Amino acid sequence: EIREYLDHDRHVVVYVVNYECFNAEGESVDSSKGGIRVCKNHFVYGLRRSQPGISESATGGEITPLSDPRHARTVQNSRYELYWIWSEYYHKHSWIMLIDVRDTIFQQNPFEKVPRTDANANIDSGLLLFFGESVEATRLGKSKYNRDWLTKAYGLKVTKALVDKPTICSGTTMGEQAAIEAYLRAMVVESDETKTVKQGADQGFHNYLYYSNKLANAKAIREIIVQDQGYGLINNLAALRTKD
Repeated sequence: EIREYLDHDRHVVVYVVNYECFNAEGESVDSSKGGIRVCKNHFVYGLRRSQPGISESATGGEITPLSDPRHARTVQNSRYELYWIWSEYYHKHSWIMLIDVRDTIFQQNPFEKVPRTDANANIDSGLLLFFGESVEATRLGKSKYNRDWLTKAYGLKVTKALVDKPTICSGTTMGEQAAIEAYLRAMVVESDETKTVKQGADQGFHNYLYYSNKLANAKAIREIIVQDQGYGLINNLAALRTKD
């Protein structure tokens, strides 16, 4: 029913991914069970057939779909692979928003106030915008969920070093294509290297990438700007849901 509803909107492009998911016993099942189970993303990648001395255009560029050889991971983590693939289709200075839309309300066009880089400018890097959660309501160490995500992926030593840091929401990110593409590749790498399959672990990756300065050397990211909760283009309210 949801897909049928979305298909009627000409401004919405709907993608359907056929995941192979696994239950706790490692048996292949049809459902991700709301994102709790881990899954593989078959046939998203492929191998392009080439022949010596013959151009790809002459052979039609035939692609053989490949089974997913990597570890099974949550849908929340694997979505960054899809974001990365889709981001490749945009100009390097096009602005892209990544957002969890099920609990999002738009009060104005968020792209109206972003700084624009001249498309003809000889600049290969882009801006990246992160959005904080309420500093008064929560910190990385104050939230059990954030502590667990960081500890599972990086260990207790890293978690202790970040306990007082403000929480940056992984569900809302904006940036120019060049910066977004680099950020998404980094998120995929964190998933692959840590092999963390805890639901919601992408928030741990997101905060670790920022506070560890791991993105600082990415040539495609000119600057990372963190906008505080209540003062940015996106206002994260999740941490305030228990407050009057």
